[in-house]
Amino acid sequence: MNSFVKNEYRNFLLVFFVVFLLSGLFGNQALALTCTPRLNNCNVGETSVLRLSGLDNAHAELPSESFYTNLICCSEAGVTIGTLDTGGVDSDKFLRLSSATNAHVEKSTFANYLLNDAYISVDTGAITCTYTDGVDCSAGFECLARISDDTNAHIGSCTGSAYSRRVCCSYYIPPTCNFSANPATISPGDSFDFNLLSFTDTTTADINNGVGSVTPTSGTTFNIATGPGATTTYTMTVDGPGGTNTCQTSVTVAPLPTCNLSALPTSIMLGDSSILTWNTSDATSASIDNGIGLVLPIVAGNVNVSPNSPVTYTMTATGAVTSTTCNSSVVSVCGDSSQDGPEACDVAGDIGCAGATPECASDCSSCLSVCGDGLVGGGEACDVAGDVGCAPGWTCNSCILCSTCDYSLTPKFLGKPIKCIIDDISGWLLSIIGKIALLMLIFGGVYYIFSGSDPQKQESAKKMITFALLGLILILISYAILTMLDKIFV
Repeated sequence: MNSFVKNEYRNFLLVFFVVFLLSGLFGNQALALTCTPRLNNCNVGETSVLRLSGLDNAHAELPSESFYTNLICCSEAGVTIGTLDTGGVDSDKFLRLSSATNAHVEKSTFANYLLNDAYISVDTGAITCTYTDGVDCSAGFECLARISDDTNAHIGSCTGSAYSRRVCCSYYIPPTCNFSANPATISPGDSFDFNLLSFTDTTTADINNGVGSVTPTSGTTFNIATGPGATTTYTMTVDGPGGTNTCQTSVTVAPLPTCNLSALPTSIMLGDSSILTWNTSDATSASIDNGIGLVLPIVAGNVNVSPNSPVTYTMTATGAVTSTTCNSSVVSVCGDSSQDGPEACDVAGDIGCAGATPECASDCSSCLSVCGDGLVGGGEACDVAGDVGCAPGWTCNSCILCSTCDYSLTPKFLGKPIKCIIDDISGWLLSIIGKIALLMLIFGGVYYIFSGSDPQKQESAKKMITFALLGLILILISYAILTMLDKIFV
């Protein structure tokens, strides 16, 4: 065989293989039955569909009779052949007999013989029978018998008779389908995709629950924009030459998780604790931020917290698909050096302040002044909410002289608050004395360093340093006395 012939032969085999493969993948698979004439009995796995008096120019009888010993035996791999009239695509009438035995035959499309019909049936899929005249059965069809005419005919086997009319039957496997939902679990109303995984021998496909008709193409995907509100099973019904079949997939709808978080009490003393209490529903896990982390039990529980400052705790409850959050706050921490929540003022060590919640209200003696808070406290001479524009030279911690102040509350001398006069004099004197004492201390130190080994100079330097230190101590004592007077006259 030369190279040209070899190449042509190879190309022919390749084309044949591709056509065969495509017909198997996309064509409706009509599978030829195997029907063989047997004497007396059919082989195991075969079914007798008709009996003949001979192999040519013969009469026929139904397979339920037993006068004739020539049997037409049919089989199909994986399928049970029968002779019942099911009324569906899984059975077909292939001949009519003039009587149950010793009968002439006619095509099933004729109506001369009405009482004795010969059927061939299958337990799955579909079977169909037809006739040819002068030609072989079509591809995929098996010859059961030959007949001499359309009606009032003699019969013979396909291999033992020369009659031109052939009875041809073929089997169709049932259609199949397979599809899935992605994701298979959603929240109520969420979208999802249908994945059409595979089809065989299918011409039409339809999905229930409002989806409708789909194109039965394997490997395709389409979206459902609005998913169900509850878990739903979808059924696809497919039709083909081999009948009808169904397949199913489910979409699980997971309820949205919920949570509730509360703190009690919401105002605490620094170092004390508040109790966070929670409850959830439809959650698979729950966590709280600010260092708490995962919490158990998930459904309901509590935990003690001791924040050093006001904080908002947020719980995240996670369900099968999505998550939700809820929060609660400890709004006030008395003694944390921060004015927050219902506290009037707050410094380190505060034990309750005026206007505070019961958890903080006991003694406000240590509160310092907060200018503009509407309270007269600490070193304030007067205060109303929102004080602004005080006279130059006055500060919050010494004296506030604003047009809205009530001077009747403050002792005066020559029209000026005594507190302010004391503050002016004491500030001026203490400033001068302090500077002189500091200079003497520095000068004494330098003089001592350069005195060398002269005892007289060293002694003078020591006295100078001693007097400077005594001056500084005097300044501190004076400041303490003036502070006491300041409180008496405020």
